[in-house]
Amino acid sequence: MFIIAGVLYPSAGSPSGGLLPSGSSGSPVRIERVRHASAEAGGQWVELKNHAKSSRDLRGWRLRAGNGAVYEFGPYRLGPGQSVRVHTGKGHDSPSDLYWGRRVPALPDTGATVTLRTPHESVDSCRYTTEEDSC
Repeated sequence: MFIIAGVLYPSAGSPSGGLLPSGSSGSPVRIERVRHASAEAGGQWVELKNHAKSSRDLRGWRLRAGNGAVYEFGPYRLGPGQSVRVHTGKGHDSPSDLYWGRRVPALPDTGATVTLRTPHESVDSCRYTTEEDSC
């Protein structure tokens, strides 16, 4: 691996062929799927997955929706290999589902980009266009 202007690039012999996915900083927590095709906020969600072998503390991380709305994580640890869905509507938080509490949808049904940030940097983004997109 090598660094140019603060960006980490894998070497040509790495499994990724020398390229990082668009919007990725190499964070083990990534946006996996986006479901936006719902007239109600409760039917929309963004799924994150921790690809690391250890838990990640997401306190202070932010998920920015396609319309500019921002969800900030409170105290929450995402276990190794685990996923969590952040629903844009109302509900009761559980280990696998968190709720934004919005009354109106946050994810435009025409498609947009969702971005995941730590308190210090952007770590992943996903451009979605269909009803339920994998990132």
